[in-house]
Amino acid sequence: LSICIITKNEEQNIDRCLKALAPYGLETIVVDTGSTDRTKQIAARYTDRLYDFPWCDDFSAAKNFAIEKASHSYVLVLDSDEFVEQLDLSALEKQIAAHPGAVGRIRRRNVFHRNGEEQENREWINRIFSRKRFHYEGRIHEQVVALDGSEDYETYQAPVTILHSGYDLPEKERKKKARRNIELLNQELQGYVGTDGTLQTIDSLLAAATTYLE
Repeated sequence: LSICIITKNEEQNIDRCLKALAPYGLETIVVDTGSTDRTKQIAARYTDRLYDFPWCDDFSAAKNFAIEKASHSYVLVLDSDEFVEQLDLSALEKQIAAHPGAVGRIRRRNVFHRNGEEQENREWINRIFSRKRFHYEGRIHEQVVALDGSEDYETYQAPVTILHSGYDLPEKERKKKARRNIELLNQELQGYVGTDGTLQTIDSLLAAATTYLE
């Protein structure tokens, strides 16, 4: 199992992210998409599998590049603002062996503050898969897609829990992120070829981001 992370200007998070992974001794791929802070220097303390990827307004392209650099067949994809809280490696290895063509879903705790109060929601997200069977598609809000084009693949709940701090941003940063999302979603729509369901999802995300800025 290889860990794959893409990052940019995450010096506030990358140390915590990689420190949480260190006890497991897993191969860790870190792909930097153009940091101007100390992100790369910090990452280099934990892994020598550090690569540069020129940012091209496409999260899937960056993540697929990271996946290609992995030397193991299966990958666990994380963001640098996600921190492993629980990972039963022995149980996970057994699940991967029992479901070789399936996608593992990990539990993510999204913790953030609004109006001075800490809030939390939880979700199961697709993050563990064979890099020979799956990859990412979509410039933004990227999805795990089967390389053979099949739409209905099996999933299983993996014994992994992570904490996500990416929603816990000041309003100025949240609006900056929303503007970036609008730009990428509009680019996605311009060259879109896919299902009506995915098109509706893109439209919904674009509407939500636009409404937030109004």
